[in-house]
Amino acid sequence: MDDYKKALIDELDKKIKDTSLLLTDPTYKDLASAELTELNKQKNQILGNFENNQTDNSDNSLDERNVIMQVSGAAGGEEAKIWAEELLRMYSRFAERSGLKIEQIDDGVVRINGNWNGKGPFNIFKYEAGVHRVQRIPETEKRGRVHTSTATVSVLPELEDIDLHISPDDIEFEDIFHRNKNVLFINTGDDTLRIDSLVYRNYYYFLRFDKPWEYPVFLQPNDTLKMDCILESHVYVPATDTTDTLFIYSNGLKPLEKLKIKIKYYDDDYRMGYLAGQITDGGTPVDSAHLYFFYNNNYIIKSVVTDQNGLYNVSLPPGLYAIAVEKDSYYVSFYNNQYDPFNADLISLQKDSTKTINIQMDKMSFTGNSISGIITDSITLAAVKKGVIVVRTGTHTPNKISSGVNSRILLNGIYTAFIKSDGSYNIQNVIVPGHYFVQAFSDYYIPAYYNFANKSAVFWQQADSIYISGSLSNVNVVMARDSSVGGGRINGTVTVNSQSVNLSDVMVLAKSTDYNLWYNYGFLKDNNEFKLTNLPYGNYKLFAQKIGFNDGESTDLQITQSTKEINGVNIQIIITSAIDEKFLPDEFTLYQNFPNPFNPVTKIRYAIPSNVKRERSNVMLKVYDILGNEVATLVNEEQEPGYYEVEFSTKGGSASGGNALNIASGVYFYRLTSGRFVSTKKMLMIK
Repeated sequence: MDDYKKALIDELDKKIKDTSLLLTDPTYKDLASAELTELNKQKNQILGNFENNQTDNSDNSLDERNVIMQVSGAAGGEEAKIWAEELLRMYSRFAERSGLKIEQIDDGVVRINGNWNGKGPFNIFKYEAGVHRVQRIPETEKRGRVHTSTATVSVLPELEDIDLHISPDDIEFEDIFHRNKNVLFINTGDDTLRIDSLVYRNYYYFLRFDKPWEYPVFLQPNDTLKMDCILESHVYVPATDTTDTLFIYSNGLKPLEKLKIKIKYYDDDYRMGYLAGQITDGGTPVDSAHLYFFYNNNYIIKSVVTDQNGLYNVSLPPGLYAIAVEKDSYYVSFYNNQYDPFNADLISLQKDSTKTINIQMDKMSFTGNSISGIITDSITLAAVKKGVIVVRTGTHTPNKISSGVNSRILLNGIYTAFIKSDGSYNIQNVIVPGHYFVQAFSDYYIPAYYNFANKSAVFWQQADSIYISGSLSNVNVVMARDSSVGGGRINGTVTVNSQSVNLSDVMVLAKSTDYNLWYNYGFLKDNNEFKLTNLPYGNYKLFAQKIGFNDGESTDLQITQSTKEINGVNIQIIITSAIDEKFLPDEFTLYQNFPNPFNPVTKIRYAIPSNVKRERSNVMLKVYDILGNEVATLVNEEQEPGYYEVEFSTKGGSASGGNALNIASGVYFYRLTSGRFVSTKKMLMIK
């Protein structure tokens, strides 16, 4: 234990000393300061873990354990052996008379288990450990001389068979196309393994797991947990910092395990660029505002906070950046009067360059309209701990409203919020009540829309819009993982009916045709241009998506070792009145109404599958009370395949498709029938 502790602390102290020398170099000052903060945090965490482990493994915590006792002769030759046998026989007789059980394991070795007067075996025998001496005249002594003999008594608490095996125990990142390494944590013991913490440089690596990961993490015997270790900030790696260690603390036989990391590619000419500026509200400085820097518009690689004068400065690797700022009671703002990553202007930052970027923030107009929820991983259902949520109508059509609200927010009709570390988000003071799409973005996840089915919805056609009026909660989004950890790039443009028109709110996604998986994405920027990065080797199709339009699709594309960047790709969005058959449902589905409970209006959504394509299916949707009496007929007609939404209102007057006049509070049922398909769901109306 002490050896582990000393080795780790010595290693960290050396890194702290070496990094401190860089504080005098203006080029590396910011990075060195951040590195020192992280190194000291690791040191404190290691010290804390060892202190906890020392406490957990103290004698008191082991008192109830069974005992492995070994008694062996030491000095004194044959007499010492006799003395050892007598000692072991004495301990065994005492244990038996005390009601404890004795099990012979080997010559001179026994296991003692049981309980005596509320005391465990280790509590009883732990003070017997050591060297025992006897002075006497042995029976074998013919001349009557006194002999001194010694025996060694070892008393060990019997520990659980807990062992953590890491495979592999060292990893190498060979190049930009190989930045994701799989590591297995395996409990090879017979008892539950507890992983207390991982210590690593979290601004270098992005870790994700195939099971929920909240400390402490428990692994059952023979259970395996897979970790993806992604070299996230590869643009940060200087030539002087290409070896690293990830520390794993557990209650295993070795409380500390190490995963050695080697980074085999880096920037020989490692230099930073610099951004500085001021955040204001109508000329008034905004202090304590958080700025976030999105590398290539997608990845949040750094954040800083403004000082009392609204000023900030930051050093960043060269590249393209979107910049956003948030503070309570203000709308999230991006550079150049934008409010979302779709339309955010990008800043090009070069090595050794300095740019001044000022951002204007807008104070919220209190409306009482808000939306909140949780963002989760589709595999583990664990919280997605960083990213942004975008809530938008899908168009930039201005609304007629009183002059007392913020006109720039109103014109956009789009709102952004940052995902918190617990996976939650909260967008407050939406100005205009109405239907909005909710979409989540996060590092190494595919963008996903909210839908009633609580599934990861990549396309807007699979999403459900939400009517925001008052306070809405539990609008949760499930995100699928992205495997874009390559170095391939695809650049191009998007046109509409072969015409170059000004487009906004357009996203371009890459789909691997080799694996039928969605990979990275990009946004349409100036001149209708897009850039997709981080693509692995393989074959792709690109899809351009704008809410309310058919999706555009590219030709087949291929990233290879000889073709790592493809330019000049054009994607056409075709405007037509024809049905977009690609996204028709493949089965009948009746969704849960929303909101539920409701008063006075709720929406009921259902799907007619594509296997009845080109055929009109007679569809009936009815509402019944708890006694089975029909309350309203909402739908009774032939309908083509597709998604449908019907509003059911309990206001005085007629409901959509039928009558529902002043019904009482209580439980109601709605039933969808079409041919042989029948589905019924329950809803609750509360006045």
